[in-house]
Amino acid sequence: MLYTFLGTNILGCSVLMPFFFQPRQSEADATGKRVSMAVPRRSRNMVQHELNEIDYTYIALNTLCMPGFFYHFFCLMRSWGFDPAAPPSFDSSTAITLLTETIPGALVPLALYFTTYEFFYYWWHRAMHEVPALYKWVHKHHHQQTYPDRAVIDTLNTGCVESQVGLYSQLAMLWAYGSFIGVANVPAACIFFAAAGCMSVLEHDGFERSAPFNLFEAREHHMHHAYVKCNYSPYGTLWDEVFGTYKKFDVRKYSSAKKAADIGPFEPSITEPMVAAKRRPNAAIIGED
Repeated sequence: MLYTFLGTNILGCSVLMPFFFQPRQSEADATGKRVSMAVPRRSRNMVQHELNEIDYTYIALNTLCMPGFFYHFFCLMRSWGFDPAAPPSFDSSTAITLLTETIPGALVPLALYFTTYEFFYYWWHRAMHEVPALYKWVHKHHHQQTYPDRAVIDTLNTGCVESQVGLYSQLAMLWAYGSFIGVANVPAACIFFAAAGCMSVLEHDGFERSAPFNLFEAREHHMHHAYVKCNYSPYGTLWDEVFGTYKKFDVRKYSSAKKAADIGPFEPSITEPMVAAKRRPNAAIIGED
């Protein structure tokens, strides 16, 4: 049952979820054809980081850690009343219950889970940038890629400490809600877990994706990779706006065809770096306003 649960979540995050976060489409050309829009690069210096042995080691270690995390999540759901020995029935009454009770009842817990997790992750992520030792030894590796566009690879290509703190803080938040506040909603927890994993991957794949009402926009995390000290929240912008670290995505046009050509063959023609970028010791490319 555990491996079925694991496989279902992996399938959902890698295959099904992208359909709910479709890339934005360009305006139709003369033939009526539209193409998926890529997130514009913030600087012509944003070359793709070439993977090396250290990168592959981190990716492998983070992948190997996932079954253990799934197991602990599965155990928490069982403690909340999830019974793997009682498969759900699929009839009309189940569908009615799903639409009238299960989904509406999960909305408030789901909002609480996301808002609370983003608050704590915001401060952990910000600390990894503002505490030099944390940045150097924990987070700097992830910022080698200033324009993430390899989805799962760029998501997993991070320090193991950072990865495990991020995952188990999700689990700790859910456990705390169930143990101390009594908000133990299995459907909401499963949706939170699957959606959080999916958005983490999709904000590293290079396409313009967003959730309904723009509650999630992949370009916000691209701003973080470009400018580093902004947009610390993992999915939304609430806490960045509250604490003054939100940087809105903005694109300026190139002043000449030559500059536009410098970006590369897969860049939109409208992109222009907001600012010049330069290299600093122990830091990724940081924008200067």
